[in-house]
Amino acid sequence: MPFFRQGEVTTIDPDTRSLTLSNGDVMGFDYLVIATGSTTALPTEIFSVSGADARRKIAEIMPDYAAAKRVIIVGEGPVGVEMAGEYRDLSPDIEITVVSSADAPMTTVGNPKFSARVANLLMRQNINRIGGKTVREMGDTHVILSDGTRLDGDIVVKAVGITPIQVGSNLSHLTGWTGAVRSA
Repeated sequence: MPFFRQGEVTTIDPDTRSLTLSNGDVMGFDYLVIATGSTTALPTEIFSVSGADARRKIAEIMPDYAAAKRVIIVGEGPVGVEMAGEYRDLSPDIEITVVSSADAPMTTVGNPKFSARVANLLMRQNINRIGGKTVREMGDTHVILSDGTRLDGDIVVKAVGITPIQVGSNLSHLTGWTGAVRSA
């Protein structure tokens, strides 16, 4: 008989299909849904203002972002492409690299012709693209790709759109670099 129980999970054991709550109760499960919620990668009010105002807001919120000369953007959806464009508008001299697990930008739109146009636009704007690679590790100034390639920059922008709310550190072995819970 299914039931609902709210509480803080302190451990999950996929092998025994059980979890322990902070009050010490142990519960078994056939299927476990971990629903932590999510947040956006950047404050959404940035995207509701003009380009000049967006740049000012970015500079206010993240001073390092406005001063960067080598930028790595992780994510090539609408947020990542917009961030790449904003950086290009700041200066033609900024080295911008966009990294994506998808082979083409903006694949979430579902239109290959649109993706091709966006890729062409990024190329014309001298924005480097690395597609078809996942990020294995991400720091403040570097990323390491699935093939072991290390990219260094002044700043790394996490622009993967929606970011899962992190599970507790005692459950971090169940998550990938984005904080999303991996499927078993």
